[in-house]
Amino acid sequence: MNRVMISMLCVVLFAVAAGCQSSDKAQFRLQQRRITLKTTPEGARVWHLAPPTGDPVNLGMTPLIDQPVMVLTKLKVTVQDPSNIGAAMSEINTARLRIEKDGYKPYEIMVGTNPNQTVERSITLEPAATQPAPVEPKSAPAVLPAVNVTPIISR
Repeated sequence: MNRVMISMLCVVLFAVAAGCQSSDKAQFRLQQRRITLKTTPEGARVWHLAPPTGDPVNLGMTPLIDQPVMVLTKLKVTVQDPSNIGAAMSEINTARLRIEKDGYKPYEIMVGTNPNQTVERSITLEPAATQPAPVEPKSAPAVLPAVNVTPIISR
């Protein structure tokens, strides 16, 4: 079911984005590619930060085998600030992924893709730093304050 939804999303994105313009100054093309992703331990949630917006798309749990992803394959843009070009160009033909599993640090990776073959990656997740449980201070036995007591004797 998850693969069907992802495939449908990819078809829709491809149909909309092929030759799409995000503005009068930018044109881009998306293409479907395939990845295989394994993690140690297995069962990590994988998010594809889909181009061109970076919106997260839930790909499912690892291992992912021959998982379709959409990648930016062409970008034509007019920019005011040339320092932004490097970031945009680094995303050409790559799938940006975020991997999450409870008890482990989140992991982000850019996976270079190939139009003619499935690209495979294996990731070992790093355990999250755990905070030691707070130690209760050992309290000394309760000591009552000294009180002068004068006995009252009645006759």
